[in-house]
Amino acid sequence: MLSSSTKDQLLQLLDSQVGRGRKILFIDHDLAPMLSLLLAHHSAVLLNEHGILKTIHLPTSLLAPPPMSAESLLSTFTIDAPFHIVFLVRPRLASMKCVAKQLKTLARSSTGASLSFHLIFAPRRTIACEKILEDEGILDSLTIHEFHLDLIELDKDLFSMNFNNAFRTLFLEKDDSVLFYLAKALIKLEIIHGHIPLILGKGTLSSRFQILFNSLRKQFVSDMASEGGISNPSQAFGQEPFEGMIVLDRSVDYTTVLLTGLTFESLIDEKFAISCGFIESDILSSGTASKETAKSKHHLVRPTTSIFSSVLSSNFAAVGPQLSSLAKKLQVDYDSRHNVKTVSEMKEFVGKLGDLQSEHATLRLHVLLAEQISKYTQSVFFNERIEMEQSKSFSYYNPFIYAIHSMLILVYRYCGWFSAKSIF
Repeated sequence: MLSSSTKDQLLQLLDSQVGRGRKILFIDHDLAPMLSLLLAHHSAVLLNEHGILKTIHLPTSLLAPPPMSAESLLSTFTIDAPFHIVFLVRPRLASMKCVAKQLKTLARSSTGASLSFHLIFAPRRTIACEKILEDEGILDSLTIHEFHLDLIELDKDLFSMNFNNAFRTLFLEKDDSVLFYLAKALIKLEIIHGHIPLILGKGTLSSRFQILFNSLRKQFVSDMASEGGISNPSQAFGQEPFEGMIVLDRSVDYTTVLLTGLTFESLIDEKFAISCGFIESDILSSGTASKETAKSKHHLVRPTTSIFSSVLSSNFAAVGPQLSSLAKKLQVDYDSRHNVKTVSEMKEFVGKLGDLQSEHATLRLHVLLAEQISKYTQSVFFNERIEMEQSKSFSYYNPFIYAIHSMLILVYRYCGWFSAKSIF
């Protein structure tokens, strides 16, 4: 229900506020997986139905090369009528610089074409970002909107806001805007589902969040009452109240997130980096596929089919037999076509053929991932790391030494073992 509400808001925003007609969408790189998940993995088709002819990832920095030249982009379409250029971005200062660069380039290359520029902040606009746009001289050229992309359902019991820089923002930059976004997201959840009567927390940020959340919720109920929408505060929220909520600071436990997870899913994340249930890899590409094309493909890691949920949450040592069992079960389901004798039985088999093909593709993906992870878990570095973490004397390790080791883990992940060794 929450995802459906968010999806409807996006589509309505594109149609009524941006306007009907042809559009090109520039999107932040970390928002793309969220959009695919939100639109039920048919994002290209659904966006096309609402005028989006092309979706382009914004460069991650000003030094990165543009995804394609403005001339080639504009020449792709016959611009003989008003055309909308839409930017969907996080409220980050770096993103504003990228938007400004792209907008200026497109404006110079438009050769008199009627272009309208729209900037959609997800989840909300900020004064700091608007100041950057003003300094760049493009604020008056933009129509600004907000898309309240708050909580995304990653699984039936797991929601995320997918703020990749939340830790840095909160603990290093001392910027509490993430707490404000979280509070607004939870109020939205209360409106849809029900009231949260009890909130327990641990940590300094947890206390600040509770104060902010209670204040915003009280203000929301007061506004509803003053508008005559409710006569009782409980009417402001849904009819399925929660029992309570526990809020934990990351500062309560820094160490656990540095330890190596041994489930299949955690090792996939370690090796390939999961984002909103997707990985970006060339693991399924054919030998003739270009490297750039293969890397741009997103593959679903947590499928909607429940049979793979237990595999992902299992210890990696048990994954091989589980995948083998699933392969045999799938083969039996395919072979059942030989027992089809009546038209109704044939119709029943054809009806489940799509699910079988989907499960077969997912199984192939998981087998290839397991092969890659098996090589990774057999490396010297990985086993030394596990040995240190599981050592009886781990609790006596010098925090400085462990911090260096954690840095080596990151270097290994992005550069390889030999680069990590060369540091010393």
